[in-house]
Amino acid sequence: MTDLNTIRVIPFCGKVDEWPIWCEKFLSKAKRLGFKDLLLGRLTIPSLVEDFDNLSETGKEKSRIIELNEIAFTELILSIDVKTSSGKSAFNIIKSCKTKDHPDGNAAAAWEKLKNKYEPVSAPTLVKLEKQFRELSLKKGQDPEIWIMELEDLRVRLETMQSSISENQFMIHILNNLTSDYELQLAMMERRVGDSERPLTVEEIGGELSLRFKRLNINKAEG
Repeated sequence: MTDLNTIRVIPFCGKVDEWPIWCEKFLSKAKRLGFKDLLLGRLTIPSLVEDFDNLSETGKEKSRIIELNEIAFTELILSIDVKTSSGKSAFNIIKSCKTKDHPDGNAAAAWEKLKNKYEPVSAPTLVKLEKQFRELSLKKGQDPEIWIMELEDLRVRLETMQSSISENQFMIHILNNLTSDYELQLAMMERRVGDSERPLTVEEIGGELSLRFKRLNINKAEG
């Protein structure tokens, strides 16, 4: 049985914009705890009404998968913050995956339902995400590191919908959507986009912008 005292949850409040980061964190935890394959539907979860020999090799494997499912479902259900209506909605999605065959819950089915809600693969959703990405510009006084993270999240979501954004396209979007505070950094970096000898990277752009952002804040504090 699962020891509830050892569980450290990664909270999710059911908001769409929080899903990409929470999803990645939860999958990383799932891999570490050994139930990622089960969560992604790569293992068949045996029915609990099925009789099998626990001492046989097949039976031992089924018992192992049942235990993994118990851990996975417990992790999912305890991760949901039900203080908000969006959190309650996510909780109910997971709770609905208790069936006759899996009275304690089916973690793979719950994960699939969560993905269908927060990562719907449809033309309108794709158009909406594309529009969000194209229109996301750095605001005056905004931390560029946080802004780039928001762009990265949208990029990952678009890639899961088979709409990839190349590294160069991503960097060009960043450089084309800066505020006037970064004119000097823009002039230095845009020359290196596509340069084979000194190629520009997203990490380098983020570092340069973050350094400038810190200097702006210091100047503001001193002024």
